[in-house]
Amino acid sequence: IYTISGMSIDTYAEKYLFRPMGIASYEWTEFPEINRPAAASGLRLTSRDLMKFGILFSQNGKWENTQLVPEEYLQDAMKSHITFGRNNNVGYGYQFWILSASTLVEGENHSIVAAFGNGDQRIYFDKKHELTVVFTAGNYNNWTIRKDSESVLSDFIYPSLLD
Repeated sequence: IYTISGMSIDTYAEKYLFRPMGIASYEWTEFPEINRPAAASGLRLTSRDLMKFGILFSQNGKWENTQLVPEEYLQDAMKSHITFGRNNNVGYGYQFWILSASTLVEGENHSIVAAFGNGDQRIYFDKKHELTVVFTAGNYNNWTIRKDSESVLSDFIYPSLLD
């Protein structure tokens, strides 16, 4: 981003995303060797501020009638550009995972978009059901959890909404 905008990623995010969205409290860890923000894994936000991103993305990049992220970019970012997994049921866009709803909701046949963070931080977007769900947890670098956010979504949230 620096070569295009002339700003570091944290400065850019502060100016064009955090400030307009009212996000004042956050932490961005740095890579110690280069003293730059760890863009892929270092941003720490509250659950409420993660939900603000959920709302921003669900509203096609708009926040309070201001287009903060280009709609065309988000539409492209939130669609699958590669597929893999059992029966090609997982896709990946630009930092967004595209899941088959049938893995979460029995009998459903649509996509659910998700933003994944380390530790089981998640934002799920189910446009069909107009549902955005945020999870925060502290399961950092633990990839073997059986009752993770996805199981909470499939075992509790969807059954409570769809019964």
